Amino acid sequence: MEGFKSLLKRKAGKFFSKIIPEQKGIEARLKWIDAGKKRLNHIDSDGNSITHRAVIEGREDVLKQFIGKGLRLDGKNYAGLSPLDLSLYLNRSYTHYFNHKPLDSIQIYRNKDQAIHSISIAELEKKLKFTFLHHLEFASYRDFLAMSKKGAKSLKDTQTRQMNHWMCSLHQNSMLVKPNFSHFYIRYISRYIGYGIFAAKKIPALTFIGEYTGVITPKFGRKKELNDYIFDYSAARKNSRFIIDASKKGNFTRFINHSTRPNLLARWIMIKGICHIIFFTKDPVDKDEQLTYNYGEIFWRRRFEPEEL
Repeated sequence: MEGFKSLLKRKAGKFFSKIIPEQKGIEARLKWIDAGKKRLNHIDSDGNSITHRAVIEGREDVLKQFIGKGLRLDGKNYAGLSPLDLSLYLNRSYTHYFNHKPLDSIQIYRNKDQAIHSISIAELEKKLKFTFLHHLEFASYRDFLAMSKKGAKSLKDTQTRQMNHWMCSLHQNSMLVKPNFSHFYIRYISRYIGYGIFAAKKIPALTFIGEYTGVITPKFGRKKELNDYIFDYSAARKNSRFIIDASKKGNFTRFINHSTRPNLLARWIMIKGICHIIFFTKDPVDKDEQLTYNYGEIFWRRRFEPEEL
């Protein structure tokens, strides 16, 4: 008679095989290429090229091996994702291969001279002790695939699909260009509150401010690790078992404070099968007004002795 543990393992394997389709490993592809059975840029049944697989499996050596031998870097898989997209989502340090240059400065307000200054992202990270993420990061490729499939399933609902189309028409172009850092600045408020985000100029209603970024991880079993930078992560209107944790990695949106009379709204938007949480202004915002969001009745945000910039 089959033991309980082996039975559970077998059933779990069947369950995850339905969620995550079997992928051809990069070693098998390299053998096919060496044997002349496959072309270098051949796309297999999973929709990924060898460049995609090199990023997925963390094989920078493969990129270096073929980078000058006709390897395509701009191809997209069946989900519309390029190797650069995967490199960003999976936190691979390969973005320089794809000519990716993220914004490298941001505006801050220094109370000592009451003026706005532009500082490097590196300096901001050093001062405030966090890693700046311009994009979402998944803790694992398995989590990425699970959420991608859940997102695709949610868009089969007509109302959800129409809502996403409306959001994309308003904000997708702004997301692709990245936030306009000239719209706002980071300012130290107090030891108790910490930092906040303030308008550097008058901002019209429905203006895209930024995406809430961080590391997407399972929410279960994390009760001892809950912090002020947790945001529930859903696939459109579907609940999920994941959260966005910006405690150690995130962007400027982690400094958006709570208010019962907020001037920002947060909504989901689905791009290339991946759900993103974005902030935009609900009403016109005056210059030097703090940008705030209503996180809910139980929310109380506190920064423990943050260092002033």
